Amino acid sequence: MAACHASVFSRFAIETDPNLTSRGSITNPRDKWYPKNLRPWPDFLAQQKFIFGTLYDAFPTESRVFKNRNFLAGLGSRISQRPIADKKTLEYFLHNSMEDPVKAIIQQLKQVEEVSRAFQIGDGVVFENHPHALSDVAEEVVDRETPSTLPRTPNHRRDLNQLQPDQICIYRSDNTLSSRRTMVYVSKYKPPYKLTALHLRLGLRAMDIYKEVINQRTVPTSVDPDARFQYHAEKLTASAITQTYHYIIKSGLKYGLLTTGEAIVFLKVN
Repeated sequence: MAACHASVFSRFAIETDPNLTSRGSITNPRDKWYPKNLRPWPDFLAQQKFIFGTLYDAFPTESRVFKNRNFLAGLGSRISQRPIADKKTLEYFLHNSMEDPVKAIIQQLKQVEEVSRAFQIGDGVVFENHPHALSDVAEEVVDRETPSTLPRTPNHRRDLNQLQPDQICIYRSDNTLSSRRTMVYVSKYKPPYKLTALHLRLGLRAMDIYKEVINQRTVPTSVDPDARFQYHAEKLTASAITQTYHYIIKSGLKYGLLTTGEAIVFLKVN
């Protein structure tokens, strides 16, 4: 973990010249499903601690099954030469430094019977950007009956094929021809020069999105720059989360991920 941070993630760079970055702002989430309330995930850290504890207890820590420090240094060098200037460079970073390693880690974890059984790993996961070749929609479509969940209809498969999240994590039940492929979560990418870490720090708070963002009547002026920046931080953050939430709901899922490469927001629909 320390080597990954020192050799890879510390080499993450953002293009600072506006003439070299892609144009446009955060996509307007008009006509999309939005969460009425945004709240902290209260037991996220406790769940994370429990999962890591289970892994440490079951996985042989003396095993050397992952890439060595020289590989990480080479990856970090390649990443540093491609500062994030558009969505394509962000995709390159996320595919190489997050998604491929996650897939490789789970491939190793599934070899340990105790771990595979504890987490029902099956044949692992793959990351794709289109919901094709799925066995069915995720079980959450059936299990969850919250007011914001779209009803299942004969056209739900067609609706899934029209989804355009940036990435989908797909679970494979086994390695046979009859293996089930089920969506686990969807990801939304936002370039870090459009949605900055500071925007997220200020904009991520408990709020009624409709009342405090969508239906807000007044916009702070330049007379109060701090209030104006806070307003824009909340608007940008709420817009990005709404886009991700829309894909979560349309997919019939419970989990999603919003990332800028510099920061990750884990989302869970209650």
